[in-house]
Amino acid sequence: MDKTPNQVHRKRYRQTWQKAVQAWEANPFHVALSDRELQRWLTWGEWMVRQFHRSSSAVEGRNGCLSQMYHNGRGWTERRLKALTVIHHYGLRRHDGTTAAARLFGTSFPDLFDWLVSQMGELPMPRKARQRVVRNPLKLQSVPA
Repeated sequence: MDKTPNQVHRKRYRQTWQKAVQAWEANPFHVALSDRELQRWLTWGEWMVRQFHRSSSAVEGRNGCLSQMYHNGRGWTERRLKALTVIHHYGLRRHDGTTAAARLFGTSFPDLFDWLVSQMGELPMPRKARQRVVRNPLKLQSVPA
């Protein structure tokens, strides 16, 4: 709240901070905690805030989901939407290990990744790189030897 150069934002941040402190002091949760336990929770909270701050670049970065949606202009292509739908129905599992398709149809399906790997077959060999030509500056083509 002290780093922002905008006076209006600084005032609003300070008011929000004061409301949060009042809500914290009114909550009986922290009164029952020992100083050591309270410090542990505060350290954990600061760690979580730092993790969230650092991980936002993975979402908003060059290859992030928000960036892809921005570059697509109007959302996802039909192929990408179909692929994401398959991943959602057959790949994502709840804590009990069931997928949405398994719950809907009442039967189990093979693991999506294992099935996909078995359908792919052998991967092609990578293309051969062009041979890099290293020119000798001492050998001039225009001058006969």
